[in-house]
Amino acid sequence: TLAVAWHGLGLVKGGIVAGRQYAEKECYQQALEIDPTLAVAWHNLGFVNGGMVAGRQYAKKECFQQALETDPTLAVAWHGLGLVKGGIVAGRQYAEKECYQPALEIDP
Repeated sequence: TLAVAWHGLGLVKGGIVAGRQYAEKECYQQALEIDPTLAVAWHNLGFVNGGMVAGRQYAKKECFQQALETDPTLAVAWHGLGLVKGGIVAGRQYAEKECYQPALEIDP
């Protein structure tokens, strides 16, 4: 899909589309504008310190939380949430340590 292509361009640190240079972060944002359920794009947006999606600014932690709300089996997003000292997923607060545990259970 087009969202996956934008995400892929972000993975290679961005590039030129239709004569315009897009940075890595902008590629992830474009992907999420097209498909806000693309959990891996939320995760990667978190790793580039967050950004604007659908007119709203998302902080790093919020991106990891969005990734996990979309796909709670995304181990790398649990790891990311642990790196930012934990957060809320599906209405539950997870401490830093509690984030690493599901990551290791999902992808030992």
